[in-house]
Amino acid sequence: MKELTSKKLDRILIAAAVLGLVCGGVRGLQLNTFDEKNLPTGNGTLDIILWAALALCVAAAFGVWFAVKKAAIAPGESSPGMGERLFSLGGAVFFGLGAALRLAMSYRPFSLWGVLLALICIAVAAAIPVAGNTLGNGASLSRGEKLISLVPVMASVVLMIELYRGVSRNPTVSWYAADVFAMAAVILVFFAVAGDAVGRTGPAKVVATAFAAVSLGLCAAVGRAVRLASDLISGGSPADLVCAESFQLLLFAGAVLFAVGAAKAVVRRGVRMPGEEQEN
Repeated sequence: MKELTSKKLDRILIAAAVLGLVCGGVRGLQLNTFDEKNLPTGNGTLDIILWAALALCVAAAFGVWFAVKKAAIAPGESSPGMGERLFSLGGAVFFGLGAALRLAMSYRPFSLWGVLLALICIAVAAAIPVAGNTLGNGASLSRGEKLISLVPVMASVVLMIELYRGVSRNPTVSWYAADVFAMAAVILVFFAVAGDAVGRTGPAKVVATAFAAVSLGLCAAVGRAVRLASDLISGGSPADLVCAESFQLLLFAGAVLFAVGAAKAVVRRGVRMPGEEQEN
């Protein structure tokens, strides 16, 4: 790829979304084969298909990185466009909703850990618009803006710990692998954006990690949505939506929106030195 344009990026993101939706469908079917103790009841065929789908998402993300790392990107404007602002705002809104849901989950019985997670999500919701504005502005950023861009990175690491804390008791790795892969992709896209803020990474890493976050994030989010919808259809009540699965769904949805906005912003603004990236 000689040049990465906005239109080519849109095709890349659409491909990531389609891949994520397909994988999410498989993930939803897989989750519905687990019993109330989250132990498998099927023959494992869906597990194999999902593992193959996850591997395809990861391989495709590496392919995107190799394709765009030497691509030239014409210098763009320094300020974000309306589309990128809307994606960043959408990501912030979903993390804010996740915070509200976590507070509701922590009310009765009271959970200090749950309140802490809610505060972390509020911090991410507040930091996401600032982190999005850092893209491509390296030299003109204040020290405070650069530090704020690191907040989602540190927060997503804590959320990964929370995710694994909730699933580590389950002996079936295939039950939670998709969520762990998705959260790892979320950490990487936040890290790539923070790296761009201090001039340590460039657009290729932002675009590649955004591809991974969109495909794997949608896989996890759609799978959770299918599981929750199935529970409601089978006789559950709306109160059952106040649960860890809904919390994860909101976080993954927010991360997907942020990833799309980040990729579009970094490509539209161009690079400091087209075709080159500083290495850590």
